[in-house]
Amino acid sequence: MDVLLFFIKPWSKSTDSERIDPFNGLLLSPTLDKLFDRGYISFTDDGSLIISPLLGERDISQLGITSSMKLYKVEAGCLPYLEFHREAVYVNQI
Repeated sequence: MDVLLFFIKPWSKSTDSERIDPFNGLLLSPTLDKLFDRGYISFTDDGSLIISPLLGERDISQLGITSSMKLYKVEAGCLPYLEFHREAVYVNQI
């Protein structure tokens, strides 16, 4: 499976220094990245997956997502970016 580095805080919302900050990135599969960018998933500070209520059970199953998915490791420097993502990108309401 391909894994690529993707921004946590979107490029368009980031300052120049945030754009080059190595903590403003996650290694995700292309499918998870697309869901993350569109706010359908996010991650807690401990790396646990949060799934938006906009994704139905069928979508979740077809995409191969499970609630037990978790980031391998979350560095302290990533926490402000993850918080931004949960507050400004993640869609937690229908």
